[in-house]
Amino acid sequence: MGKILQALTKPVTVPVAACRRSVAAMTGPLKQHIDIHEKQGEDVCTLVWQEYVHAQRHLVGYRFQKFISECKYIASGEMAIATFEKTDLLLLLRWLTKCLALFLAFTLVGRRSIYPPLEPHSPFLEEAVANWPVTHVDAAFGRIPAETVYYLKEIRATEPTK
Repeated sequence: MGKILQALTKPVTVPVAACRRSVAAMTGPLKQHIDIHEKQGEDVCTLVWQEYVHAQRHLVGYRFQKFISECKYIASGEMAIATFEKTDLLLLLRWLTKCLALFLAFTLVGRRSIYPPLEPHSPFLEEAVANWPVTHVDAAFGRIPAETVYYLKEIRATEPTK
């Protein structure tokens, strides 16, 4: 049983041991930073992640301005096809990727759901309506279109009461 357990835990324990060895061999400000947080009993990874999110939050304005300037550059027509190079192609692809990412992010935020929109006669929606209150369906799937609400009310009206 010991060999099986060792084989199952090895993919996890080997990287952890390697990290411990590399942290023990560290010197300088990073090692001091890690030691201070370990003495205080804090999780360094969580704190680093919080610092990263905090820094990214401050960069949102700059990134938005940079995105607007890139949109203006592309719309201005300065990027002629005759002088189109690999760097221009990369800039254009980066810009299109940013547009797609922003569209998807704002679509998900606007719908308040990660799930795709459901058709009014979807069997998944019918099952959810049969087992969930309408308010929970609305919370789970985002804003429901008017025709779907009408369809849900029809289903509820024709259901035999229990």
